[in-house]
Amino acid sequence: MNIAAVADVHSPRFFVEFVTLLGKCPRPDLCLLAGDMVNRGTVEEYPIVVDAIERFWDDVPIVACFGNEEYAESRDEIISLVGSRVTFLDASTTTIDIAGDRVGIIGASAVHESSDGITEIRKYFEKRADRISALLNQVYSVSKKVVLLMHYSPLEENTQSFSWWVDRAIKKRKPTLIVHGHVHNPYENEVAIGPTLVYNVALPATHSITELEL
Repeated sequence: MNIAAVADVHSPRFFVEFVTLLGKCPRPDLCLLAGDMVNRGTVEEYPIVVDAIERFWDDVPIVACFGNEEYAESRDEIISLVGSRVTFLDASTTTIDIAGDRVGIIGASAVHESSDGITEIRKYFEKRADRISALLNQVYSVSKKVVLLMHYSPLEENTQSFSWWVDRAIKKRKPTLIVHGHVHNPYENEVAIGPTLVYNVALPATHSITELEL
C-alpha cells in the first residue's frame, strides 16, 4: 500500500507549495493529514485543501487528525464543511482495505490545551496513553499493519527516544508506523525505534509530500 502523508500546510500560508508538490507526487492508495492543515483556525481553508487533493487524487481515501491550529472550538465546523470526504480521527480508529491489503489507523487526540498544573497534565497524558494502548489492541485484532497518526511529535526533543507517555502507550503493542507533524525544524525526519518507523511529515520540514510504503 502506497501512502502519501503531509502536515502543517497552514493554508493559505504554504498552500501554493502544497499544490505544486501534489502535482509531482504519484497517486497514492491512501492520503494521511497529520494536522495543522489550516493556519490559526481559518476553517474555510480546510475544504480548499481537500479540493486540491481531490483535483489530483480523485477517490483516494483521506484520513486526518487535528493539529493545534485546528482549534478545538472550530473542529465541528471543519467536519461540517468537509463532510464525508475526510475521515477525522480523534482518539478513534478506522480500517482501510485496498486491493486485499488492510491497514488500521489510530488518530491520537490533540493535546488538551486547557489542562492546568503539572498533576492535571500528567493525569491527562496517562489517560491518553491508556486510551491509545486500548486502541492498539483493538486495531491489531483486525489488522497486522497499524499506523498511529498524531500531530505532535512522539519523541523527546532532539532525541531518538519516545516520550514517556508514548512509550507507555505502545509498551505492549507497537504500531508499524507513527506519522506526525508539528516539528518545522526537526533533528531528523525519519527515525526507527525498534520495529516502529517514525516519520515527521511537516511540510516546512520536508518540503515534500512524504511517500511511504506499508
